[in-house]
Amino acid sequence: MFICKIMKKKILLAGMIAVVSIAAFSSRTAHAATMSFISSASNPSIGDTIDVSVRVDSQGQTVNAAQGIIQYSKNILQVVSVEHSNSIFNIWAQEPSVNTSTGEISFLGGSTNSFSGGSLYVLDVTFMVRGTGLATLNFANAGVTAGDGTGSNILSSSTAISFMIGNGTPAPVTGQVSSVTSTPVVVQQVVPAPVQIKRPVVPTTTVPIAPVISVNLYPDQTAWYNTVGNFLAEWQLPVDVTDVATALNQDPQFAPTSSEGLFDNKTFGTLKEGVWYLHVRFKNSAGWGPVTHYRIAIDVTPPFPFTATIKEGSTTEVAAPTVQFSTQDQPSGVAFYRIFADGTLMGTTTETSFVPASLSFGSHDIEVQAVDHAGNVTASRLSVTLTMPPFLTIAGIKITEEIFFGTIIVVIVLGILIGWWIGRKEKNQRKNRVIIAGRDVSTGFNVVEKNIDKLLDASDNGSGESQMANIKFLLAETKEEIEKIKHYVSDDVEEIEQ
Repeated sequence: MFICKIMKKKILLAGMIAVVSIAAFSSRTAHAATMSFISSASNPSIGDTIDVSVRVDSQGQTVNAAQGIIQYSKNILQVVSVEHSNSIFNIWAQEPSVNTSTGEISFLGGSTNSFSGGSLYVLDVTFMVRGTGLATLNFANAGVTAGDGTGSNILSSSTAISFMIGNGTPAPVTGQVSSVTSTPVVVQQVVPAPVQIKRPVVPTTTVPIAPVISVNLYPDQTAWYNTVGNFLAEWQLPVDVTDVATALNQDPQFAPTSSEGLFDNKTFGTLKEGVWYLHVRFKNSAGWGPVTHYRIAIDVTPPFPFTATIKEGSTTEVAAPTVQFSTQDQPSGVAFYRIFADGTLMGTTTETSFVPASLSFGSHDIEVQAVDHAGNVTASRLSVTLTMPPFLTIAGIKITEEIFFGTIIVVIVLGILIGWWIGRKEKNQRKNRVIIAGRDVSTGFNVVEKNIDKLLDASDNGSGESQMANIKFLLAETKEEIEKIKHYVSDDVEEIEQ
């Protein structure tokens, strides 16, 4: 059993390598997904660590594997660790490996499930800063495999990231930039301080109103989002406002009290997963006004992997089989499930089972997608084969339509053959009876004719006692033959004709 499990894992890993490799270099690609780096590093210096996360935006499609080589500035950065325990991929055909001599990190991961999201987590890399200058990270030989079973590479572009370490002007990046199409280089900058506004103070006796906040990346406070990155918050400043205080944390009722000056917008750094609150309040000559608490909910993790099943079994006679599934999601929760049959959406449900419309006989590919409130998707695929149901069930024995009508045809043919054989036999019997009847009638007439001749002779020779006895015998014999002839003529011949 242990050997079988090892062999099965090796086969699965080999298949993953083949699928992803084919996907990464296929010329028949359907580009959509992007691969990028996410980092919240701010003004790193020598000795600092930089945490970088590799993310995939599937652009609405499902993916089940990714590969690539991360090229980094080895003279400036040193790899401290590579972590993928929370990755969407749980099968690593090639564990992330670091080559310090070339400054490369290679990886190849996949999953039996497929996922969709705006910021799917692949792995994390922690670097130590060991030099100054422009430190660049970019992808080479990258590929993302579609989760629809085709093995297509859907990666359209990958984005590099750079950090300016130490003073100086960023130098142009050369040599290490590569991707499927083009790789824009993003220079990671310190989140800029808000631009201060200078204007005369307008005295007032009432505290200012609560700010009305708009956030470009997260416009709906009631929604969950699956994208992360620096974001801009803006508000209108009343003429009497002299100070603004902001804070970003996970306390829904926090009230900032430290003035940051006067400004009408501010850029904030990348948020981690969870529910956050941006707090903004105004101050004027009368004091601090009420706080506006702007909710920002981030969920970049798809629902937990799951396995969908068919209640009636993978081979069933039920035309509308029941598809069963169940999973959970953190932190936003599962919103609903989508069920596809052969690529066609059959319906959505919030339940953990679904009965699609009747399917045709044969094999069908079923996909169940669990969608959380942020739009992240985890999909499970399976196959079901529908067979012809029995036409009849007699004493627990299932009789198909083919067997039933085949049996009827055989019975009809046998009936015709038996009827033909019986008819032929009866015909032969009638023929024999006719021959016998004709012979007996002929014999009877001969006997009658002879007896009549004898009677005539006897009547010519007198009427003695012996002659009378002889006449009686002949008459009796003649009567008997006549009765026999009558039987053949009136009964047997009529029966034979029937």
